Amino acid sequence: PPDRSKTLVEALDSFIKAKENAGRRPRTIDDLKSRVGRLASAHPDLKVHEIRSEQLESMLTGVPQTQVNYIRAWKTFFSWTIGKGFCSDNPASLIERPSVDRGIPVALSLDQVKTLLQAVVGSLFQNFVVLQLFCGLRRGEVERLSWDDVHLKKKIIVIQAGVAKKRDWRNVKIPECAIEWLDPDQQIYPPSVEWKFKKLRKQTGISDRKYSNVLRHTAISFHCAKHKDINLTKHWAGTGVDPIYNHYRALVDADDAELFWSLTPENSKLELD
Repeated sequence: PPDRSKTLVEALDSFIKAKENAGRRPRTIDDLKSRVGRLASAHPDLKVHEIRSEQLESMLTGVPQTQVNYIRAWKTFFSWTIGKGFCSDNPASLIERPSVDRGIPVALSLDQVKTLLQAVVGSLFQNFVVLQLFCGLRRGEVERLSWDDVHLKKKIIVIQAGVAKKRDWRNVKIPECAIEWLDPDQQIYPPSVEWKFKKLRKQTGISDRKYSNVLRHTAISFHCAKHKDINLTKHWAGTGVDPIYNHYRALVDADDAELFWSLTPENSKLELD
């Protein structure tokens, strides 16, 4: 029989434990704790089955994408509670999702790349930036990467299943220029690197929201421009054809691509064009 005695707070605690036992990644757990936790904090004494869609809608604030993220997290939570018998329907499924306008794809210009590289050379950000900018890794992949998986002599990075976004391993060829930038004596993902890197982004003029994930986007764009082979770029970046075709193709010039892939710690110090 259904258990209608569970409060939101009690259900959330069991929900998070279940997700942790299922091997969900810390970033996913933190996101669920934050978004579902906000709901539980607002209605700590309410039972799960007492929550209505109107109460959820009243808590939706911020830009459309933020609202979508909340709705997605709430749907996941209430789907789980239905399976546990805490409620019989999913109030989040009754909320109409706001439309999210897709932004114009952005890649760093060659001058922006040089400015960023000059700012990070010799710093704790160097490996963190280079692995995204020249190897096309996702920020989350860099966070979980170990030097044991970076084979500089073979010029290959092994992205293990536990590191990859979709938990499917791949090999990433390390470009020649990246070999000179990567420093195995330094950490790949130093403590507090995300927070400290935000300050550097402001200093180099790439703090706008449109520059979210711009390092990987730049790598894929310049890879497309150089090789002109979407399938080759797809396997290198571990993404699909559609994202490459829709977001990365034709963002940069072929002439700039040759210069991009020749940047080293030495020649990146040259004056900007």
